[in-house]
Amino acid sequence: MSEPKRDCACHNKQCARNGDCQACRAYHHSRGSLTRCEQISRKAKPKPAS
Repeated sequence: MSEPKRDCACHNKQCARNGDCQACRAYHHSRGSLTRCEQISRKAKPKPAS
């Protein structure tokens, strides 16, 4: 197994895919879910005014 990338935005260090963003995206998107960093970026974006 390769060393995790230092610049990986994911804080879940226990994940086997940590540091491999391509593998992480492929895994989560195949299950119909978002990656941790996608979840965080969606929460950080302000909602448009209605």
